[in-house]
Formats: sequence, C-alpha cells, structure tokens
Amino acid sequence: MIINTAKKDEVFYEIFNQDYLSYDIVHNLIQLEISAIPLRFTGFRRLLVNMGFLSFSPDLNIQKWVINPKYKNMFDLDLMPEIKRRRMSLASLQKMLDLNKKLGNEAEEFILDYEKKRLALSKNSMMIRQISNYDVGAGYDIISYNSVDSKEYDRFIEVKSFSGTPSFHWSRNEIDIARIKKQHYFLYLVDREHISKMSYIPLIIENPYEQIIEKSSTWNKRIEEYFVMKD
Repeated sequence: MIINTAKKDEVFYEIFNQDYLSYDIVHNLIQLEISAIPLRFTGFRRLLVNMGFLSFSPDLNIQKWVINPKYKNMFDLDLMPEIKRRRMSLASLQKMLDLNKKLGNEAEEFILDYEKKRLALSKNSMMIRQISNYDVGAGYDIISYNSVDSKEYDRFIEVKSFSGTPSFHWSRNEIDIARIKKQHYFLYLVDREHISKMSYIPLIIENPYEQIIEKSSTWNKRIEEYFVMKD
C-alpha cells in the first residue's frame, strides 16, 4: 500500500529511475545506487528499510541498496513500466515506438524463451534473466548458462534483430564487454522473418570480439560514428 501510494508522487521516480538501477548477476538482485535517495528523503528511506523493501547489498564490496526479492514481481509489473515511460525523452520515446525497437524487444523475449528451452533439463533454466530492463549499460541483454553443469552465470547474451542478410549495430560499450568476457560473451542474431517458426534457431556467435573484430573475413564492418574530443 505504501509503494502504491508513493508511486503517485513525481519524487518517487527521481529515486527509482533507470539511471540508478542495475542488476547483481551473482545474487540475482535489483540494485539501486546509494545516491538515488538524497538526505532530504532519509525518512522515506528508513521506512523502506524497516519494512524490508530495501536493504544493503549482501556483497560488502558493493555500496548499493538492493530490492527484496519478495517484491521483485511487484517491482517488475507495477513499477518498471512507469519507470521506463518516465525515463524517455521525446526522442527516445519516438525510438521506442519505432518498429525496429518493438521487434528488438520481441527478439529478446524470443531468446529468453529459447535459452530456457535449451537448458530445460537443468534447474539453471529457472535462473535465466533478461536484465536489459534494469541495466541499460551492461553491454548484454540476457544472462544465462553455457551448460547444465554451469555453477554460475557464464553466458552473457547480446540480442540483435535483423531481416534479410544478417546485420546489426554494435555499440562501443557492447564491444568492450565482448572483449573482456571473451568466450563467455555471445551474440544471438534473430531473423525477424523466421522468429515465429517453431523450429527456428538463431544465429549464435561465440566470442564475437575475436570472431568479428579480430579475425573475421566473412563480416564487413564500417565506422558510422566517431566520438571526437579536442586535445
């Protein structure tokens, strides 16, 4: 009841917005930056903590709040749609409404289901997560497992949607994360023309930094944008 009342206040979305949200893939927790709740809202913060909605991260090296897993469904269903809507500027709203963005979201949901089916015989299948809603800067959309024997997340998936010849835009951040995670990073390319077919299998590229950036002769690449800074 408190959250439902608070979410009617504009200030609530100054605290809970995507600039401050991230996802802890080790403990499967939604994280909130400590700085998200300024001093003037100490009373509200204390209330959320006392009621068990917020607590400190179980990892003492991470100075962040975490949202009680008990309230994750409520957060996803009741709060995230409004948080995402308010996050959008007019330009990003137009982009979100664009058909390509819509199909990109559908592609992520398709891969989430695909991964759960791939690992259907493992208890890990229930722990596969689509984290792009929480952490837009993670560099990947879905966290999964390489096999039924995996003990921790070891497959980080960036989903790209295309039609016709496989092609996609790959951001600098995504490339950097792919370089760091190496064989644990995967690109899943989803053909929009075949996504509805029951037997469809996406094009999967393991360690794409090596396969595409370093040594690929089958992928044509062109620079479409530079970041320029004066010395």
